Amino acid sequence: MGQVGTSGLEVDDSHDLLRAKAAGPALVIVTRTDTDGRLIKAVASINTQAAPVADTVAPDALVVQPDVYPGTLTLVPGGSRQLKVHLLDPNTGEQTDISQPTQTVFAGIPETTEQVIDPSTIEYEVDPTTGEYLLDPDTGELIEVPGSGQLIDIVYPAVAPVISGTRYFTSDESIATVSDTGGITALREGQVTISVVHFANSVDAYGNIIEEAIGQSDIALNVEIAQVTENDPTTGAPAGIAIAADHGGAVQAATGETVLIGAGALQQDTAVGINRIDITDIATQVGLPLPGAGRLATLGAFHLDIGTAKPSSWCNWPFRCKTKSPRQLATKSCSSVAARYSMLTVSRKPLGGWSTMALSVLTPRGISSLAPPARPMVG
Repeated sequence: MGQVGTSGLEVDDSHDLLRAKAAGPALVIVTRTDTDGRLIKAVASINTQAAPVADTVAPDALVVQPDVYPGTLTLVPGGSRQLKVHLLDPNTGEQTDISQPTQTVFAGIPETTEQVIDPSTIEYEVDPTTGEYLLDPDTGELIEVPGSGQLIDIVYPAVAPVISGTRYFTSDESIATVSDTGGITALREGQVTISVVHFANSVDAYGNIIEEAIGQSDIALNVEIAQVTENDPTTGAPAGIAIAADHGGAVQAATGETVLIGAGALQQDTAVGINRIDITDIATQVGLPLPGAGRLATLGAFHLDIGTAKPSSWCNWPFRCKTKSPRQLATKSCSSVAARYSMLTVSRKPLGGWSTMALSVLTPRGISSLAPPARPMVG
């Protein structure tokens, strides 16, 4: 992960103790084998430091910020989610992308060789009469004998590069796995903790490490089979699925549209429903013209019912939605969703040979456009 030297922590298994031997960061990984043979894992990032002296300020803790709010996720078995992680500067608010396994802090300097004259081999002019060394009348320095002095090689050793690193852990790989780059894959139903650990190095202009620190953020992942809802009384499927606010859940229309709700995303226990809208009937149902008519080809739309609670704005519901186009082109995901009785359309716009996703939310108050997701996920 980029740490140089040994850890400042010592593990005493015989007494179940951690002892701080020196200041510095450490990552503690605890594993156990459950009764059914599953390997359960927990990780903890610890920064040990000397007690602060009076009138001194302790260094800021690392703020590791995954693109998950409110720190929870729900996926269905077989589903996936690519994490995007930033390091937040608490003083400036600046965000640095740390999603990849390594980040270069100092690129390093290769070994170099320089040829110089060995001062001990230089000869100087001598007055033949007095035997004294001659001095330059302008500079007052000794006058060198032309051609004297031997060349020697001075080797400047290489300076190693310095990196910071990000690692991803799952508490139970039988429920969900996570790749080196933060790709989560749900395998079966259950609850699991995804931990994002970042080790950061700070260096001076010459590549000398001046500070090391470690930070961690945990994501509570719920994996469950989506419950099917149907806005058709003849099918027997419910029009809404009761979702507990403290648990979250997955709700799916019979036609494949799915809303994934993390624990704590809802303000209260809510009956959630989702149903496809015929794209030829969107304008009629909403009473508003389609956004980008003539420029964007609408691939899909759905109606999402998330209860009567009204957020301060339509975009502050941290849900994930998937909608399949009627032509079965692909399954696209977005990370924002509208309030009750809103409809979301997913459009595709050719741009320079690439397909750009444009998202629009149609509400009784008008049309709101969303910027294309940085990396639209494919289900």
